[in-house]
This record gives sequence, C-alpha cells and structure tokens, in this order.
Amino acid sequence: MKKDVNYLEILKQRKPFASSNVSDPKDHLFPDVPSINADIYHSVIDLVRMKSQNPTIPLAALVLGEAGYGKTHLINRMIRNADSYQDLSYRVAYIQPIEDPAQTYSYLLREIVTNLFYPIKNNYPPTIMHGILAEIIKKALLTATFNNQALKKKVHKILHNNPVDIFYELQSNMSLWINVENKLKQAYSNDCPPEIFQVLMQLRYSDRRFAIIEWLKCNTLDRDMAEKLHIQPANLSSIPAKEQAARDMIKNLSKLIGICNHSLLICFDRLENLDNDDKVQSFGRMVTFLVDDARAMIPVAFCRGDLWQNILKNKFNRHVSERLESNTFELLGCDVNQALELIASRLTWAYGHADHNYQPFGLEKLEKIFSHRLRSTRNIIQKANKLVIKDPTTITPVVNQLKEQFRAHYQKVLDEFDRHAPERNRIQRALRLFFEIKDFSVDTRFGDKYIDFYFSQAIKNTKQGIVIIDFENHHRAVGASIKRGIDFLNKNPQAYVLYFRDERCLLPSRWKSTNAALDQFKHQGGHTLFLDRNEAAQCFAITLMNYAIKEGDISIETKADFDMRKASIDEFLHFLHESISREPFTLFKKLADILKLRKKIHPKVNDAATQDSKTKNQMILNKTIECLRPQSMMMASTDNILAYLSDNHIQSNIDELMRIIKRFNDRFVVHQSKTETIIMIKKEWMNAQP
Repeated sequence: MKKDVNYLEILKQRKPFASSNVSDPKDHLFPDVPSINADIYHSVIDLVRMKSQNPTIPLAALVLGEAGYGKTHLINRMIRNADSYQDLSYRVAYIQPIEDPAQTYSYLLREIVTNLFYPIKNNYPPTIMHGILAEIIKKALLTATFNNQALKKKVHKILHNNPVDIFYELQSNMSLWINVENKLKQAYSNDCPPEIFQVLMQLRYSDRRFAIIEWLKCNTLDRDMAEKLHIQPANLSSIPAKEQAARDMIKNLSKLIGICNHSLLICFDRLENLDNDDKVQSFGRMVTFLVDDARAMIPVAFCRGDLWQNILKNKFNRHVSERLESNTFELLGCDVNQALELIASRLTWAYGHADHNYQPFGLEKLEKIFSHRLRSTRNIIQKANKLVIKDPTTITPVVNQLKEQFRAHYQKVLDEFDRHAPERNRIQRALRLFFEIKDFSVDTRFGDKYIDFYFSQAIKNTKQGIVIIDFENHHRAVGASIKRGIDFLNKNPQAYVLYFRDERCLLPSRWKSTNAALDQFKHQGGHTLFLDRNEAAQCFAITLMNYAIKEGDISIETKADFDMRKASIDEFLHFLHESISREPFTLFKKLADILKLRKKIHPKVNDAATQDSKTKNQMILNKTIECLRPQSMMMASTDNILAYLSDNHIQSNIDELMRIIKRFNDRFVVHQSKTETIIMIKKEWMNAQP
C-alpha cells in the first residue's frame, strides 16, 4: 500500500484531474485521446480535404454537444494535428463571442488576424502568417532565375528544409526581396491587390510587425507607421467604411490562404454568450459572408444541442441554419474503454511513465464505475478527481477556487501578452462588470461611437459619468474621443469622465494639438487611465473567464460527495466583488478610489442570510420542477410557474426565477417567444430528483 500512497501524493501534487475544462484550445498541457469523438474529428478533416480539392465549394459545419462533451477539446485536437497530414494544409482560427454587433466584419477580421499571428509552434518566432507567406514565396522562388548560383543554392536549401527561415536568414538581401515582391504582384494580380504583398514582405522586420497587424485589421495608422510600411494611411472615419474595408480584407486574406492551397477553419465557440438578438444576427452574417465570399475559410460552429434547437436555430434565417446544418455532427459520450484511455493518459502525464496499471485506483474499480453508461469527458475527469480527494476538509471555498481559476487565466494572458493586442470590446466588458457589481446602472446605447457607456449609481444617482476606451492610432480619431470627454464635462461639470488607453498606444509628442486637448481634458476634471501590462491582462482575463462561465466551461469542487459542478455567474460576480480591492485587481482599485467608493459589506458566504437565500432558491427550484412535471411536454410559462409558487406560499418574481433557471441551465430549456417565456425540463432530468 505504500506504493499506492506515493501514487496518491503525486496526484495530489500534480493534480491531473483537478480541471476538466479547456479554457483555451491552443493549450496543449494534457495529452490528447484520439479515440474520443474520432469520427467527428475525421469528418471535419474530410471537409477540409474537400475544400482543398475544390476551393469554390461552399462549406460550413455545426458541431453539437452539451457542456463537458469535448467541443473545445476537439478544436484543440485540430490545432495540434494541423501539420500532421502529407496531403493537407490547414490552420485553425478560434473566434471568441462578438460584443459589438455594429462592427460585425471589423470584429471578425480582428479575430482572424490575431489567430494568423499566433506562433506556428510554442517558443518559435515565425507565425502562421509567416508560414502562409513562405509557401507562396516558395512557389515563386523555386521557378525563379538566379544570376548568383551560390544564392540560388542557399535559397533552395532554405526552402527545402524550412521555408519560414527565409525571413531571417536572407532578411538583408534587398534585391532578392524586391524581385520576390514584384513576382508575386505580377503572378497574383487577379487575386490580391499589390499593396498586400508590399506590406507582408516586410514581415522580415520584427519592429514592423505591430504596424503590419494594425494595417491588416484596417485600423487607421499614424504617419510614422504608414511610412514604415511605405504606404499611404487610409482614413476610415465611419463605421460603414470600416466594415466594408474589413470585408474586403477578409476576402484578400482568404485568397492569399487559397494561393498556397491552405484552408482556414473558423471555429466559433461559446455561443451561449450571444445573449441578444443583435449578436445572434451578427453571427449569422459572419457565417453567410464566410461561406459565400471567403472561399478558403470554413466556418464551424460549436454549440450546445438545446441552445441550437430551441433558441439559435429559430432566430437565424433559413439560409444561415441550412448552411450550418448541411454538415451536422453530434458529440457522444465516452464508453468504458475511452474512459479508461482518458484516465490512463492523465496518469501517464502525472507520473512521467505509462507503467502505472491505473494506480492508485486499480483497473477493476474503474471498469465498475464507468461500464454502465456513456459519460462526458468532463464527468470522467471529475469522477477521477473525486477518487483522489478523500478528505472533505481539503475542499477550497468557492471564492478561492474562482480566484485560482482567475489567476490561471490572468497568468496565461501575461505569458502571451504580445498576442493580446489592445481590444476595446473586451476591456469594455470587464469595466462594465466593475460598475455593475458596484451597483451602478450601465447604458451602452449612447448613440456615439466614441463613448462606450454611460454609468450612474442605481440607488442614490449621485455619481454618474461616461467611459471612453480609445485605442486608435491616428491623431484625428484620438482627438475626437478626447473632445467627446471635454464636451460632456462642459455640459455635466460634476460628472466623471474616464478615458482609457493602453500603454502600447501612448500619444506621440509630435501630436501637439492632441496632447494639448488631453491636458485640457485633465484640467477640466477628466480622468486618464493608461493601462499597463498587468491592468490590461486583468481586463482580458476577466472577460475570457466571464465567457467561459456563461458557457458552463468552469467547474468547482463541492463538499457534497466530493462532487464538481458548473460555476454560476452569481458566484463569479461574488468573487469579483470580494476580490475587487485586492491584488491583482489594481485597475479596479484605482477606479474605486477615483469614484470614492466605499467597500460595501456583504454577508459572509456561510452566514445565516446566505443560508436562508440558498434555502429559498432550493425551494423555488423544487417547486418549479414540481410544477412542470405534470404538464404536457413538461413545460409551462414563467407566469404559470410564478402563480404555482405563490399558491405554495413562495413569493418570487421573474428576475429571481430566471436567475435560478439560468444557474441550473443543465436542467432546463428556455424558449423565448414574442409574448412569453417558456420553461421546459431537459430530457435527462425528467425523472431525476430535484
């Protein structure tokens, strides 16, 4: 048994089963288990192969699976295996949910470009874009005529061994690069505008990468950036102009990818965060555009089955749903052999060798646990974790568990900070969460593209103001944002105006009139917050964790039977409130100091008031299920449920009821019509105890 105890200690230290979630599909911490959802994986790869053989064929796909069934793991596998095929070349772009539907194509372009500038391999400078361009250059140079035979030999050796090295080993050979650029402009004049080759040829200079990325995103460049790239800066001042430019750039990138016979899988995940009709329609426009106009790209939506069938499908026009459903795949649970393979892979990772014979669990015990039914990958890992945890006193409070999850997200963003370009929408979401947990009302419908949102204290209405997040790189756009702040202060001298920029977007000293306007803004009482690396990372981590929790992708341990369950939004907000003035939330502490906010004292998680609230929530949950079970198809309107609760002496309201329904979204399906909201019990919960 001593050997078993040693195994158990290793598992407690390395924690291979502590997390069942893949927060980022580009993470490759644990080994893949190819047999899980193998058929679906190969079906998607077959679509890529079909696209490479016939680039004009319109393709899209829909992968359905409940939370924990491996949607993000599947994307992870496709990223891992992108270089594993002799007859196939593809890359994967992972798209987070959109925040601003008015900028549908600008957002899609930013996400695509961000993914194209991920490294081909970890700790390896060349990016996916370097690889795509190197393949195009290879085609041109292998058939080129060289006067210098030594140079020809060197070029061919590089192209044969590793084409991306051409950006580094021949960086200073100006005549070679001029000839390559001219050849590409001539060869592909019908595919891409010549300017795109002119800009991308400069990827060999690392100090120009930021300017190249900004240009590809159709962001307005200042004079210095434009001069570096030898181009004229475009002035895209209106949202419609930016949207059209973004559409054109996506088409150009698609053609560029197609030239080297690559395909780009555009993977849309966490669709639970499409939480209003405008966002849903924006997603539909993305899918339609990619299928019809970006022929080297294949949109693939990853979605919970009930969310698709009961909500999203009904909100799309038929064209969108038919395109996605033309290739529909449903993720299945794991059988006993796959469950054993998954556990064995994690044990091998933890011990550093495969000679473990499933210790400390034992094969017979595991077979008995997993032989009765199919299980999700998340459930298998959670069950294994329960076998490791034997002392209930080791269960960490929920707030502390979420703090650890946050620190992991935060550290990952810091480790890859250069990949997280200043992103207005994600900073906005993090700031909105701050104001909401501080009991401010937030209004994003301000009708001004320079103002992100208006805030006011929900109770006393004594503090109010606006937030301006400005990451523009052109003096006119920056000046317009600052002027909005000055104008607002002139009309509302007692209000707060918070102006945010990223330290990577500092104002150049030569922008004399813009800097003068900023000084005036501060003189009139405006507050400037230039986000440093840590503060920007805080905001990114908060937003990404918020996405993951809404999708049900973050689990927490509970004392009840050492089980694990999905973290709720309420618990996430409680964690933020409790942590708001502590490290690493330095930005939120700054905001609280500016607004002179006192820390609101909340009851401890385990005090009597919270216990009473939990008891009431459980009663509402039980009575809701009790109300639904006798109904036809086990469904009823929220009005009928509230009436049933009242008849049973439980006073509630629509907000409280829906909060509980959303918290237990693994048990219920919500149907929203024009006149009422319908709640239905999911099939797997029809006979279960509340």
